[in-house]
Amino acid sequence: MLSIQKGTLNLFREDETISYEVGYCFIGGDILELLELTYLLSEDERNRYIGFKYPLRRLSYLLGRLSSKIAIEQLDNDINPQNISIVNGVFGFPVVKGNSKNIQVNYSHSDNIGVSLAYYEEYPIGIDIEKIDFDKISIIKSYMTEREIQMVKDIDLEKEGAFFLWTMKESLSKIIKTGLTLRLDVLEIQSIKKLQDNIWESSFVNFTQYKIISGFFNDHICSITIPRKTNFSYDEFTSFFLSYHS
Repeated sequence: MLSIQKGTLNLFREDETISYEVGYCFIGGDILELLELTYLLSEDERNRYIGFKYPLRRLSYLLGRLSSKIAIEQLDNDINPQNISIVNGVFGFPVVKGNSKNIQVNYSHSDNIGVSLAYYEEYPIGIDIEKIDFDKISIIKSYMTEREIQMVKDIDLEKEGAFFLWTMKESLSKIIKTGLTLRLDVLEIQSIKKLQDNIWESSFVNFTQYKIISGFFNDHICSITIPRKTNFSYDEFTSFFLSYHS
């Protein structure tokens, strides 16, 4: 069954004199269910969708584009989603074309779940979502540093922790708009600490201007990278991570 959860998050600079609103959307469904929402696509997006040969590529395209359009509506419902297009930059990062309000998006998908964050360009955000698949742990661990392997042992997340770290690095790569074209050790995680139930905060060794907020929902892990000097409501982020139910 088609599932959509949407809303906003509020981020504050540390002195709390400036706030930034972020629109979000979780969407889940199969191809036939998602087709109900293709009216949100621009003409260029519909043509691109039709041009994909394989069903899985069509599914991932719809999850990203539809969740992005709905997330943008949470920030500004005066924007007609049919008049904007989400296109890919040279390294695959999304670019919103056709809007004059400085709104951009980041999105991620896993299986039949897509999630997007819409944000004003002056305050960048990255997001990644991964399904926990223990058959892939050995592969993911092969990309972890010794520091990272020890870190997840120390916080009793030896299995799930590998997926935590992967989503963290993916979400950062989306802020810096490189994708995972960098060596993964350059994206090494410095620390992980539990803030409260289902919310974890982490930092990077090299990208000290950012921090990561992560959480579980169902059998997935989601990580959001934001500027380090940012405050937020724990309740809002808890609700965000728990808002999607497959």
